[in-house]
Amino acid sequence: MRRVLVLAALAAMSFASVGAEASGPVCPKLLPPLPGHSDSLARTISIGGNAAGTSWGGGTTRGVVWGPLGVPRRLAPLSGDHASEALAISGNGQVAGTSRGSVTTAVRWDVRSGPRRLRPLPGDLESFALGIDNAGRVVGFSRGRGQIGGRDGGFRHRPVLWGTDGKPRALQLPSGYREGNAEAISQSGVIVGFVFGPTGTDDRAVVWDAAGRPSLRPLLGSSLTSESYAVNLAGVAVGDSGLGDTAGTSWTASVGELVPPAGIDAVETYGLNARGETVGFGRRDGRSVALRWTASGKGYVLRPLDGDAEAQAWAINRGGEIAGVSLREGRARAVIWSSAACGG
Repeated sequence: MRRVLVLAALAAMSFASVGAEASGPVCPKLLPPLPGHSDSLARTISIGGNAAGTSWGGGTTRGVVWGPLGVPRRLAPLSGDHASEALAISGNGQVAGTSRGSVTTAVRWDVRSGPRRLRPLPGDLESFALGIDNAGRVVGFSRGRGQIGGRDGGFRHRPVLWGTDGKPRALQLPSGYREGNAEAISQSGVIVGFVFGPTGTDDRAVVWDAAGRPSLRPLLGSSLTSESYAVNLAGVAVGDSGLGDTAGTSWTASVGELVPPAGIDAVETYGLNARGETVGFGRRDGRSVALRWTASGKGYVLRPLDGDAEAQAWAINRGGEIAGVSLREGRARAVIWSSAACGG
């Protein structure tokens, strides 16, 4: 069973202390794909309401940015590559993601320029960018062949921080671990992700402090594995945990369960804002259900677009706008949930 957890990464704090909670309903608004494409997914959203993700169809896949009015803008891949994908956006409008050709390469799109190549660590083949801060620092992982790495077809993963100059630096791994991913970086330089356990069923969520020192996060209850995907400026991180039983866990200052609404399980969380509000998705009757939790841990379902059967929420900004996707019979439509969209 998968259970969601919230980890106080740096300081003991109550969730209510993070900030005022949002109130009132939120509704979905369609973000159209690029011209000629049929599908889209919004993976991230900035404080200014700029969303980024992927648009595809007709045999092509492109990273895309939607401005506050919802108009899509194409993010080109590196010269010679055939596809791109956007996975993170900063408050300054810089975007991190990947460009794909014969190999996959991490890239950063600046506001007024094309993609900048973020190379893998020496000796590796590929790189993947997953998070970015307002200074333009990017985190992700570098991938190469090795004696280790059986989890990924014989590849090994090494967590990486790319500085503003685009140069990669390997992040230190906790003692006893040899692989991992960096998933997100806060504005204070705290990085979260997870390291791979030797069996494939014992991954551990990890936090790197601003000096690059790693620490494993506590496990939730009788769980054997945990992963972290988002962190905010207050040092709170969110992710998910695998449990060996179904016992509920109460909130504590160090680790606690985000309980979904009744009837929903297999929950994962990927988004967190400065107020401590969290988003993700779970399963109900075999279908994806988008979810939002208030800072105090109250969970709500986010409805899909009219006519769709499923939805997933991936990111939430400080203003409470949520980026994700609405799904129906193999079709994906990028959406933003907000209170403004409920006005008709």
